[in-house]
Amino acid sequence: MVSRSGAQGLSFKRRLMKAMTPLVFPLKLKATQRLHSNILPGWNLQLTTGYRFAEDWVRSRFASAAGSWHDKRVLVPGTNFNTREARDWFDRPIKTLHLLDIVDWGPSFAAGAENLQQLCKPSLQFHHGTLDQLPLPDESIDLMESRAVLEHVGNLADSAAEMARVLVPGGLALHGFGPLYFTHGGDHCIAAKGLQHGYDHLLLDDEEYVRSLMDEPTFERLGKEASDARYWAIQRIFSYLKPQEYLEAFAPWFDFELVLGIINEQALLFRSIKPDLWQQLLQAGLKESDLLIGSLTVILRKKTTF
Repeated sequence: MVSRSGAQGLSFKRRLMKAMTPLVFPLKLKATQRLHSNILPGWNLQLTTGYRFAEDWVRSRFASAAGSWHDKRVLVPGTNFNTREARDWFDRPIKTLHLLDIVDWGPSFAAGAENLQQLCKPSLQFHHGTLDQLPLPDESIDLMESRAVLEHVGNLADSAAEMARVLVPGGLALHGFGPLYFTHGGDHCIAAKGLQHGYDHLLLDDEEYVRSLMDEPTFERLGKEASDARYWAIQRIFSYLKPQEYLEAFAPWFDFELVLGIINEQALLFRSIKPDLWQQLLQAGLKESDLLIGSLTVILRKKTTF
């Protein structure tokens, strides 16, 4: 059942974390930066370890950069109309909420349109399409947000150009994506077998990896969530980009208001207890940043000239 989300529905713990974020998170950033100051130099990267406080801090920065939600046209790609990323916009005073997905939710959307519109303050529209061929006119969107989408986009350069095309000059985009493929658990599933298996998608040869991936008794024991997570690996739906390559794909079209890298805590632990395998990964041509950065969050502002 679709329901509105709002501050009134937050638990006490969640409200407390939101209140603490402006004080605690900058300190966490400084501490992480001191430990990993050599990661992705030149990109003005801010670093934190783990996800605690990160989402609230980033969304506060995005709201500040946007200035006001009033009368904005918002695009949320990679979602249907009953996800948190969609519902988070239902109560905001925006003009239009555009949802986009590669799955055609059109019939379901049409069937529930009347009830959905009662729950959603802005005008609500669903589009069936892809990021590299957005079914929207030029400069028709003011703000864009995606969550856990871009790590599955195989042609990010074309998608970044399309996102720039539909955004107004100076329009903003917030993208959070990960786990990235080259980090611990980057295939979304193999790390369910245990910490020592988190880089098996990189360390095993193809035949061994597929055999491990299709180990039905083990995944049945691990549970439905772990088993279902194999979908992305079985279908090979990944961008296979490294952190710097993501940023390079955005750079022709956008200025970076924020680049936040989240260090994967499991990656740090793996590096500590499996130094021989870590060296094997580095000797294969990967960088510390490729292995340690679990996800990226960027706030992008469309350039006025290219």
